[in-house]
Amino acid sequence: MKINNIKSFLAVAAIVAVSATMSSCNRGYGCPNNFSISEQAVDAAQTVVTNVAKSLVK
Repeated sequence: MKINNIKSFLAVAAIVAVSATMSSCNRGYGCPNNFSISEQAVDAAQTVVTNVAKSLVK
């Protein structure tokens, strides 16, 4: 029974640790607020998706 409690605690601790390290607000860089994507990246993604879809249809 103690092993199950320890495993549960470790799982929760791991999730909290990963969440804390993935947040840039906690690392001194400031919170991200610019999530814009350039038109060039959108065009490239559309081209890739179109080509993959065409190759799957053949």
